[in-house]
Amino acid sequence: MRRPFQMKQFAIEQGDVTLPVTTDACLFGALIQCSGNESIIDAGTGTGLLCLMLAQRYPGIHCTGVELDETTAVQARANAESSPFADRIEIWQADVLELPRNSIWDMVVCNPPFFANQLPSVNARKRQARHTVSLDFDSLAGAMVGWVKPDGKIWLLLPPEGMQQMQGLLQPMGFEITASISIRSLESRPVHTMVACFEQGVSKNIRMEILTTYNAPGEYTEQAADLLAPFYLHL
Repeated sequence: MRRPFQMKQFAIEQGDVTLPVTTDACLFGALIQCSGNESIIDAGTGTGLLCLMLAQRYPGIHCTGVELDETTAVQARANAESSPFADRIEIWQADVLELPRNSIWDMVVCNPPFFANQLPSVNARKRQARHTVSLDFDSLAGAMVGWVKPDGKIWLLLPPEGMQQMQGLLQPMGFEITASISIRSLESRPVHTMVACFEQGVSKNIRMEILTTYNAPGEYTEQAADLLAPFYLHL
């Protein structure tokens, strides 16, 4: 059984969830930019990590995490309820594609399944969480556009090829990338994942950055350490 992931202000129990906490997901939670009073939906919340990180960073936001897997949703709800931010986090056990598309959310955050071209896991719950077998990009793009307000934002974490595919789906719906952060583990390694913000309307100047996570294995770069320091116990 996986050990809890202890942060400075909250803990992530992850013993019976489909996917555990990852460094990339933590960087994602640290990179998302809010004005400070948004209503946010986290589609496929998993452990509830993003809701918890955003609630710590922004005392005025309210985050609703939606998780399909029942056991994982129970764990995410327990993580939220045991945190100092319990009054600003809700966890729903539901299929995100069945949620009403009534444009009530200021922001969508999502780390969707993206192992579409790899051999699916034999574990059904893990397969559902990691592969695009139950949540294809076409359906997800349409749902996110339906959830968010006209002036809202969509923040995504995806590998470069997945982000390119999602960009091709969201652009015809009027959403353009306004911020893009490419993440690589080491300076010598290629980019393996990207964080991007999509907004509706006229294209703006795109903020583009490259984030290197480690100077060497186990040694965070100054930029990564600064992002993770409000959360990680050892930073």
